[in-house]
Amino acid sequence: MEKCDNLNNIYQLNKREKYIPYMSQDEYFKTTSLHEVHAVTTLSGKWICQVEKDDEQPLLCFRVDSSQGLVNDDIKRIDENGGRLTFKYERQFTINDYDYSKDYHLNISDVSSGYTLKVNGRYVGQIPSSVEASEFDITSLIHGGENRIEMSNVDQPLWSTLASHICLNTHLSENMYILERDNDRLVHFEVEAVCQQDTEQILVTVKIKEVEGLPAITYTLIGLEGEIEAQGNIDLDYPCIIPIDASFEAVDLLDGYTLFLETDYETVAYFINKRDITIK
Repeated sequence: MEKCDNLNNIYQLNKREKYIPYMSQDEYFKTTSLHEVHAVTTLSGKWICQVEKDDEQPLLCFRVDSSQGLVNDDIKRIDENGGRLTFKYERQFTINDYDYSKDYHLNISDVSSGYTLKVNGRYVGQIPSSVEASEFDITSLIHGGENRIEMSNVDQPLWSTLASHICLNTHLSENMYILERDNDRLVHFEVEAVCQQDTEQILVTVKIKEVEGLPAITYTLIGLEGEIEAQGNIDLDYPCIIPIDASFEAVDLLDGYTLFLETDYETVAYFINKRDITIK
């Protein structure tokens, strides 16, 4: 996957279709949260927060939970000092079953403030508040055992308790995690579904836009009841068209299909909602 052409964010990857790579279809159906997925290391939980005032001298240091943000005692301590504040956070993390042959990508989304990132003391990049989601290749920055991530709000010192509360609740969100990726993998793809009324078929077109390495990709399309509608191989150089027998009336009653795109070590699930199906 190509890096973004940005000297300040040399580890940042280009935006891709957002998905979680599972080990198999079975893992997809059995897991109920991000924490349970083998390829995911979540960064939610306890962080150490250091507050600095105008002169960049440490003012306060305390622990904060990503799911709760500031508690009343923390708010009181900040209010007593007031002024122009900068927040810096850090925490330790360990990659379960770390594999030196795999790639590791840091994913962050849904934040409302800009910040800078470091992993194991090395600069990773800066994220402006206007970016919805960012992904960084931190493979060369981490190792087996304990690692450390640091982040701080960039050029946005906070003046109020409300601002600091929002900062903590958004920076340390549940939408921060590290993905383990195989070297031969799907990166970006597009899916289009069209209902042809004259032939009473739904044509699902899968276009592979970008891959890493040379993955052999297969597809399986599963209906709402778990039945297999279609399966086969995908040619990376051409769109894959998957026909499904379904009338216009059937589409109106349909909840959707689950499309699995699989390589040797990864399974990507894409849900086709009936609202995504174009009628022609």
